Amino acid sequence: MLPDFSDKKLIYTSCYCEENIYHLCKELDVIKNEIDIYVCFISNENLTVPLWKQRASKYSDGMIIWINVYDLDTTLSFPCDFSTYTQESFKVLNIPQYYR
Repeated sequence: MLPDFSDKKLIYTSCYCEENIYHLCKELDVIKNEIDIYVCFISNENLTVPLWKQRASKYSDGMIIWINVYDLDTTLSFPCDFSTYTQESFKVLNIPQYYR
């Protein structure tokens, strides 16, 4: 089970996802013998992946082109289970091929 983190307890800088994940992994290192921990970078050839439920978005549905998964920028619960995260953050819509 993951520790009960809140944004205020973690090193966080808006829009610096790789650095935020690096610091998160350093925090999770203390429980590495209890659970398997993975970091997954999702991208495409254009380095653009649309996600929803994001604080940095300017849109009411939270859509933004973003590049991280264990997500300090989500408006969903933190931590959030993978099933809920993928259903809420990755929408199947008619979006331009460039973002796929």
